[in-house]
Amino acid sequence: MRLEYNFSNQHLELIRSSPDTGFTFDPTPHHTGIMGSDTGDYIRMAVLDEDETFIRSFYSNLSKDDTEIIYTPGADTTYPVPDTAVIVNPSGVDLNLEPYPISIDADSLTQYCIAIGYTGEYVPETVISTTTDIMHYYQYPFLGEELLTAGDFEGIEQLEEVGPEFDNCPDCIWNTEEFWSISGGEAILTDSGGTGYQLEQFSAIPVPGTEYKITYEIMSITPDDPSQTLGVYAQIGGTNGTVNTTPGIYTEDLTAGINLEFKMISSGEWNGNIHIDNITVKEVIELDWQLVEGTASVATSVECIATTTSIGYSIDWTTDGLEPQLRVYKDASGNLYVKPNEALEFGNINEGNYQLQFDFLHNPFYVFDSASTTEKYYFYITEISPSRKEVRLIARDGTDQQISITEDMIGELQPNGDYQYDFVLALLTGQNIPILNYMADLVSDPPNSSLILKLYFPLPTEIARLANVTIEQELITTQIENIWYKTEAYIESIYGYGLGNIIAEGGGLYDDI
Repeated sequence: MRLEYNFSNQHLELIRSSPDTGFTFDPTPHHTGIMGSDTGDYIRMAVLDEDETFIRSFYSNLSKDDTEIIYTPGADTTYPVPDTAVIVNPSGVDLNLEPYPISIDADSLTQYCIAIGYTGEYVPETVISTTTDIMHYYQYPFLGEELLTAGDFEGIEQLEEVGPEFDNCPDCIWNTEEFWSISGGEAILTDSGGTGYQLEQFSAIPVPGTEYKITYEIMSITPDDPSQTLGVYAQIGGTNGTVNTTPGIYTEDLTAGINLEFKMISSGEWNGNIHIDNITVKEVIELDWQLVEGTASVATSVECIATTTSIGYSIDWTTDGLEPQLRVYKDASGNLYVKPNEALEFGNINEGNYQLQFDFLHNPFYVFDSASTTEKYYFYITEISPSRKEVRLIARDGTDQQISITEDMIGELQPNGDYQYDFVLALLTGQNIPILNYMADLVSDPPNSSLILKLYFPLPTEIARLANVTIEQELITTQIENIWYKTEAYIESIYGYGLGNIIAEGGGLYDDI
């Protein structure tokens, strides 16, 4: 699934707080290593096109003019809690479509708010004026034909067209199990005395594995004992929907199972009465707007959520007035967020499909904003093995003088005494290659000793000798977003990959170098 990103205030959650992950992201200086000074964590967002060709990276520890940023603890800057925006006469004009109104159903109103740049929710308590004239109107998503017959229960004769006692009546529209009946344009469950009683339509044959949008209205629901709960739920192809226990209109998307039937089923171990009406079952054909002709309730105003979260976002560090390329936010629980649109807009990224790769890194060999040239190590590739899975690196300081790599220096790769397979060779093209093993070569050129790395993946062919690279600790699994960057709409999806399954590969080091 692809995330559609716009210029709204939508935040993207990256990682959860330390109680969930055992990891706390800290951009303030907190690590004292061989440099003798502290350095902090940072996030890099690499942007790749549809072909996974690297475009550029954005960094949380670099300003928009590439100045190195030192984060310092400071008072929280809290971002506002949600406000709402009332949109009068929402129509297809706002969606670059013909000027017809928008259906009042929850999916359509939610998608409308998304499409005009809000967070994807409308305020359900808002009183929305409607009209039921025969008209054209827009509905989301694009739905197929009605699967049911007589879902409004109008004109059905109890004895002729309803199968009593759940008989498999091929000529019947609805089959009713004990306690169900149809009368006055409604399906009625009376004194059920238990759960699982069914109202079924055998002629409504769903396609297994197909998604259907199911809507029904509970007109009234009255358990004999007010302290108890009585409910009803939909089932399509054997897939159960949510049990609902109060009057109202309910809509849900269900994927049909292998059973070729549709049912409404009671829930509750006590007596009571349920009246339901207006059941519709339609296949979800496409996540797009559908122009429909017919009688409908349409919105003459809708209230959208205008900002981003009900809990607010904050920043509890300062950057000395510098604006990061990638600003990091967090919520009250310590979960981390970014707003990719801020960086993409700053980088003048054109509309289109992209892949965003988020890396959570710590570089113990480079102290940001340090005036000392000996606190910045720059690594360069001087030799690449035929397999491209082993490389030799040399290090230079801030004055471009070569530094002899020592055992103390590579000790940074195992701060707890043993190598944890959590360091990567980071390329300027936004790629990270896990480091499987390493050794300081103190023999080949003693005055200018070098570092040999064994890599999990071969070095890309476009990376040549003398390429500048960094050695980074990967703090948490890389996260990837596939996005469609545009000026409207937001749909969430996220997945990740990282070092989780690579440790098993070993093998000899220096086989080719």
